[in-house]
Amino acid sequence: MQNPSVKALTFEDAAHRYGATFFHDALARFVIQYRQPQLSWQQIERASATAYFNFRSVSAFHKVKYLLDDVQGFGLDEQHKDVVHARPARQDSRGRPVPARFDTVLVNDGTGGSTGVTGYRVGQVRLIFKLPRKSHSRLFPDLSPPDHLAYVDWFTGFTQPDPVHGMYKVSRSIRARDGLRLASIIEVFQMDLWADRKNALLSAQAMWPDAKGLGTDVCVPVSRLPDLIYRTKEDLEEHGVPSTMIGQVGDGIFHALLLYRNEQEQQAAHDAVVRMVKRATALDGTCTGEHGVGIGKRQYLCEELGEGTVQLMKTIKNAIDPLNLFNPGKGKSLYPDEGAASERVR
Repeated sequence: MQNPSVKALTFEDAAHRYGATFFHDALARFVIQYRQPQLSWQQIERASATAYFNFRSVSAFHKVKYLLDDVQGFGLDEQHKDVVHARPARQDSRGRPVPARFDTVLVNDGTGGSTGVTGYRVGQVRLIFKLPRKSHSRLFPDLSPPDHLAYVDWFTGFTQPDPVHGMYKVSRSIRARDGLRLASIIEVFQMDLWADRKNALLSAQAMWPDAKGLGTDVCVPVSRLPDLIYRTKEDLEEHGVPSTMIGQVGDGIFHALLLYRNEQEQQAAHDAVVRMVKRATALDGTCTGEHGVGIGKRQYLCEELGEGTVQLMKTIKNAIDPLNLFNPGKGKSLYPDEGAASERVR
């Protein structure tokens, strides 16, 4: 992070525009704990109640970039980055609304390791900021002041994974006395930006060095995702298809990398994708979440959307692009064959 996105963000705007509702109180607790880490939680609460700041604004940053650690020795270069955003809603240069984006991260409490969830907790980043330089000597006398800080809304801690699908369930942390969200200010270096998802392909290649991978994704309503993952894992194990899975659980999307070493195993992987797609659509989902339909999944369009909808898509395409200038060379291959689609639907 170099230049701030907002040079002087007031405490009030931090609360109202960014959702950092308890910014003043959270900052007071952070300063007291930073200066006196030996204090108990009750002592920090009492001391922070009388905290006073001689400034009313901070510099805010709408995103922070991280270099990914090469923890598994894959030779990742400095171009492998991850980003976390903490940006309020705004309008673009044409006056169109751009929705807010406040990413979730894993926060290391200082005891978290390179594997497992012990020592980690999920938080939603509402604000990334720096304190005014002029405040350092007063707030942190005889100490090296903190660099970039983040205001985080907490989720509940990890307990036990579900015995069926192995996923952890977390929810917003709410104060019992008033129903408001629990929040803290932390140092940015404590945040882990889900970097393992970036290493998923490399991890699979390390486990099966001679294998190639067939990547795919599907999407279902969030409430159906555990069932989809459980049934897919069962199916892959039953057919002997080695795989890895990652996903954006909050969006109902999961990605699978199916591995193969010869033509027979490649066919088994393709067959598994077909079953995965049919399983997702049967759960009111779709054949793809992020990868897109493209050519690889065009055969599922009629079954998922209906032939009437696909025909409407063709009509719009022909009206906008009668000379077939878009997607040159693909021609009619963008859509499934109607006869074959009817056969599949039956």
